[in-house]
Amino acid sequence: MATVLDKAAGLEFKKTGRKYICTSTVAGTLESVADGDTLASAKSVKGGWRLFHIRDVVKELKSRDIPKYDGENYICIASVFFLNEIMKDSEWRDNVRYGDPARLFAGEVGRVHGVRFIEETNYMLDTIGSGTNFGEAVMFGKEAVIEGVVLPEEVRAKVPTDFGRSKGLAWYGIMGWEKMWKHTDAGQDAHIIHLTGSE
Repeated sequence: MATVLDKAAGLEFKKTGRKYICTSTVAGTLESVADGDTLASAKSVKGGWRLFHIRDVVKELKSRDIPKYDGENYICIASVFFLNEIMKDSEWRDNVRYGDPARLFAGEVGRVHGVRFIEETNYMLDTIGSGTNFGEAVMFGKEAVIEGVVLPEEVRAKVPTDFGRSKGLAWYGIMGWEKMWKHTDAGQDAHIIHLTGSE
């Protein structure tokens, strides 16, 4: 159930009109596409993801006056390989060592530069990129994606057949996700930035 729900919600996050591409360990470029579109051409990640890129995206979110998720931090949901690259940065190790250890027990892998990092394995791809520089992530503030629930998820039992020998359980729910802010101008009011290499 979690895999299906994560993928459904995750697709909305990746539909953002803002794409950040790592061009080296100390450089990146921000591109705009129409909401829901992918990059016009594949871009290779060069040099690997570092905290420099995180600071660059935070600067972009702040310059657009995107409110922080919880009033203090932005959120970064990232693939395993993306976080592995970020964790190689010595600045990451120093921050996590002296940071807030209680957060690590809340499903987060760390908090640096006003960003809470969450590892995701259901919809973030580790195959995006080239060489050893793989992975993708989304960073966002408040009011990024909204959930609409008609019928919350529930477990249903199958009516037994074959004299009670054929039984089954399944989960069922009617719900959906949608980006809150949409604008015809690519990237305008984008509360989400997709950090990627190629699509």
